[in-house]
Amino acid sequence: MPAFAKIEANIDAYSAGEAVATGAPRIIHRLLIADEIAVKGRARWDDKTNMILGACREHTPPGSREFCDLQDATTFFERLDRNEFHLASEATVAALGSLAREPQLYNPRPVCISGTCKTEKGYQHAALLRKLLEAADNRKVHGNITYRKVSFASDGEAKRGLALALEFMKYPLSPTSPIYSLLQPLDFMNLLVGPDDITPDKDYRHVIKALRSLLMRRMSINVLGFEIVPAVVKQHLRDVGLTEERIRSLFYTNRRQNVDRTYGLPKEAWSLPNAPPMASPTLSLREQLTHMSTAADLLLVLFTTDNAGANFMANQTFVNIMLMIKNAFFCVAKAKVDIPDSEFFLILLGTDRLEKRRASNITEVYIILGLNPTEIEDHAD
Repeated sequence: MPAFAKIEANIDAYSAGEAVATGAPRIIHRLLIADEIAVKGRARWDDKTNMILGACREHTPPGSREFCDLQDATTFFERLDRNEFHLASEATVAALGSLAREPQLYNPRPVCISGTCKTEKGYQHAALLRKLLEAADNRKVHGNITYRKVSFASDGEAKRGLALALEFMKYPLSPTSPIYSLLQPLDFMNLLVGPDDITPDKDYRHVIKALRSLLMRRMSINVLGFEIVPAVVKQHLRDVGLTEERIRSLFYTNRRQNVDRTYGLPKEAWSLPNAPPMASPTLSLREQLTHMSTAADLLLVLFTTDNAGANFMANQTFVNIMLMIKNAFFCVAKAKVDIPDSEFFLILLGTDRLEKRRASNITEVYIILGLNPTEIEDHAD
């Protein structure tokens, strides 16, 4: 498990550059964002901390990784061979992201990288989330700025979904909360929250990927008793003039990370006659929220009519969409109460900023490898 003091130190390092000692007090809303990256399973020595890194957080006891002499390294690998702990196969990257117009503020600030062997349960992962939450709360004031954490954003990963529910859907929203009067009148609104009214969020890009998979699945989609299969969707696309080549490309199942294919099929589906897109850059915030509320109502009807359930869409996809819409309303309500004169950009919600940062770093690595291939190989040896 990552050290609490180090997380706080990382938060301080990022926040110090944003705060100023003078000026009017200011509130900035922040998201906590988490995602996983694949890592090579190997141990390494960190000369800054004199620790052996690379072990999973699930099974490595505190204080067992310090490298003082050769015996420590020998003991580390003997315990590894006995399967007492494992080398990390993934790393959880947690970051802070501000809801602000300025790029220097809304760019993600990674504050924790923790290796995992992917065996931890949801309740164990919740312990990591609590640590991140507490560290952010302890370091919420810097100079004239007070940071308020408003949501915890994640992708559709099931384990973290359970952890988010355990930590951030604990209590009913209190009638004494400043946002209660704004949200309580909304029919069917789920008012369960975590500490300081924080809510879980699901990244909308992962939701769109799930909807694309829904349109492509071989088993039918049950919509109010009508069975829709991929062949029906393809025929509708032909009827509006799409070429066979384009249709084959949209339904191509490999290269799932391809952005055009991820968005292409849902876009073509919502572009069919009498089905305009639910999002547009010309919509006001009120209109966006109205469309999201309508979408939630329609999904509820389609999911529950004739007990369609998973025959309409996967339970997890349904829950993720509802959590995403709920979080948008909560974040807008908090902004209206805390910083009523501010702008609000729904597109800043979710985990996309963290993933873009990772993609940018990968590009930089490839450039370095291209410029200095020999030096890199020598260093690796």
